[in-house]
Amino acid sequence: MAGRHDDRRPARGWRAVTWRVQAACRTANAELWFPLEGSAEEAVAKRVCSGCPVREACLDDALAAGIDFGVWGGLTGAERRQLRRQDTVVVPA
Repeated sequence: MAGRHDDRRPARGWRAVTWRVQAACRTANAELWFPLEGSAEEAVAKRVCSGCPVREACLDDALAAGIDFGVWGGLTGAERRQLRRQDTVVVPA
């Protein structure tokens, strides 16, 4: 379909802006998204992501860009690296 975004590629243009302005994290302190792995802060960040309406778009972009640090789309850098090694993307519920 013309104009439809392929979710395997990072968002560009209006879609990239759109998901970011709808993100549950948009008003949170940026430090929250870069916690020590396994910490209580990491659990808080993941909890915010779990209810985010644009979590999948966020995760898609982080995976496509190869971002290895921080919580994006509800997953830590280690979890995203594991997904890339598996070569499959499954978004947690």
